[in-house]
Amino acid sequence: MGKEIKHDPITGEPMLATEDLSQAQLDPVLELKLTQEEYAKRQQNMIPPVGYAGQMGPMPQAGQAIRPGMVPPLVPKAMRANGIWTPEKAQYVAQKKIKDNMSKGALWLCIISLGLWLTLRVIFAALIADDSILDSFLYFLSDNLNPLQSAVVILLMLFALVFVPYILLIITRVKYKYNKFGKVLQWVYIGEIALFVVLVRFVALFL
Repeated sequence: MGKEIKHDPITGEPMLATEDLSQAQLDPVLELKLTQEEYAKRQQNMIPPVGYAGQMGPMPQAGQAIRPGMVPPLVPKAMRANGIWTPEKAQYVAQKKIKDNMSKGALWLCIISLGLWLTLRVIFAALIADDSILDSFLYFLSDNLNPLQSAVVILLMLFALVFVPYILLIITRVKYKYNKFGKVLQWVYIGEIALFVVLVRFVALFL
């Protein structure tokens, strides 16, 4: 038996059989192409859930101008300000952070800086408790050196205790800018200087 021909109930004209597209299958190559095109359209209109370095937003391509939401956390401020980013630069910064924190040179610079800084504070505290604590040292200098040599030794010691800690810290922060020990010392020294300025102003109000 042939297929039953349906007629339009209003006009009475025979109706052509329509193809059921619900069961149709696309060619695999064509289906893949359509899937890729649809994916590309979605990528243009929406931000993927996770981008580079765990940050929201898509990963920019090399040399691409970046938007604030696309900035990876490892990119230095100078690169973010200029809108310049490349994977090579981000990788360099990540490696530099590890290298700076593992550096023995940075560690020793910080230790010497902190040691000299603490030595001067200990001497001041000792002088407040007993102002004659340095008499034996001064007598030793006067007995073994002439006045000029004694003055040179005292000036060198003052320079080493007052200025060298900050000089070593500056070297550390310039050469090993991502070293955490150096960052901590920097804020300790800045806090001390700020406290000293506040105390001087406070004392000046009552003089």
